[in-house]
Amino acid sequence: MGRRGLIAPVALLIVALSVVALIAQPGPRGYEVTAVFEQAHGLVEGGRVWAGGAVVGEVSQIRLGRDGLPRVRMRIDDGYVLHRGATADLRLMSNSGELNRAIMLTSGAGARLRDGAVIPSTQTDQPVELDDALAAFTPRMRADLRGVIAQLDDSTSGLDGAFRAGLRESSGAFAETAALLRSVDRDGAALRTLVTQGRDVSSALAAGRAQLGASVDGVSGLASRVAAHGQQLRATLPAVPPAVTSARSALDELRRDAPVLGRLLDASTPVTKQLVPTSRLLETTLTAAQPTLGDLAATVRSAPRDLESLKPLLREAEPTLTTLAPFLKDLLPVLDLTRVYTPELAGFLSNWTDIASTYDAAGHAVRLMNSGVRPPDKIVSSDRVDPGYIESPYIRTPGALANQPWKDYRDSFLSAGGRK
Repeated sequence: MGRRGLIAPVALLIVALSVVALIAQPGPRGYEVTAVFEQAHGLVEGGRVWAGGAVVGEVSQIRLGRDGLPRVRMRIDDGYVLHRGATADLRLMSNSGELNRAIMLTSGAGARLRDGAVIPSTQTDQPVELDDALAAFTPRMRADLRGVIAQLDDSTSGLDGAFRAGLRESSGAFAETAALLRSVDRDGAALRTLVTQGRDVSSALAAGRAQLGASVDGVSGLASRVAAHGQQLRATLPAVPPAVTSARSALDELRRDAPVLGRLLDASTPVTKQLVPTSRLLETTLTAAQPTLGDLAATVRSAPRDLESLKPLLREAEPTLTTLAPFLKDLLPVLDLTRVYTPELAGFLSNWTDIASTYDAAGHAVRLMNSGVRPPDKIVSSDRVDPGYIESPYIRTPGALANQPWKDYRDSFLSAGGRK
């Protein structure tokens, strides 16, 4: 067989090997899931799909549905399983470019999603664009804000004299208040001693209240009988012998009631001992308090004049305060949330300063650090710092990063009529 006879078998062998290679070549691995977003700005085909800090797939197609909402089809690795209830969030990875969005997934907790499943728009989210945030300041809101500033300027214009007069009068009141506090502080030891002595007197009276009560009852009966005998004595005075007899009877009654009087004196002895130093201390306290009471009297006398000087300021400020009330009411929830997350916000700003301190190799102003270890595929509580995924709205409880979660922080919100 010549060389030409060998060409046909060799060509046939090559074709057969190519067909076998194509058949044996493995197809693309993974499964596809489509997510419906309200908008997909900055997302491109081939973009990464993340879950828990690790890349689990890529964007394979972006198209518009019949309802005008973008459909983003993703190919997910077999190693990451999505379940019913899974969510997809569009995230901005850095501020150094426009086409830098990525999709963040959470696995969900229901049945496993089949190939080709759809995550509805109710389970997706996207970042607020700067244009949308600026659009919130409508022309009417800007006009109201200008009106508030103008009214504030009108209310305070020409009041510099009233301000100075109010401050000048208030300085005297503040000085008198300071002097009053200094006097009270100087007399603090005497007041504490007086309270202690009074407590001891009360304790002595409480300890012997039963015996003292019986003695007082006996003395009351004795006084009643003596009064009755006194009236009888006056009535029978012309008859001396009967009067002597009555006097003797009265003495007999007094002799019988003597033990009661003795018990009264015995019970009163501790109280009498405490009253002597207490009375001396009270005299000293009252003497030392005279300058303080004088300062307080001067403050009370000058208070009406000081308050009168503030009336023009209050009348001018009333329209401004009325206009500011709705604005402050709308601003209060933002201030409440900022207040409880102040430590986390300070920590974020500190970390952001470190991250943005140098440029990366691509020239971006932000360094991105990928985690080499994939976190556990589980839902964790927002009150802890365990590795895993937290549920929407993906914000940890204030203080959780320091292992001191503040679970009832919403009760402190002033905008909700906080109870604490």
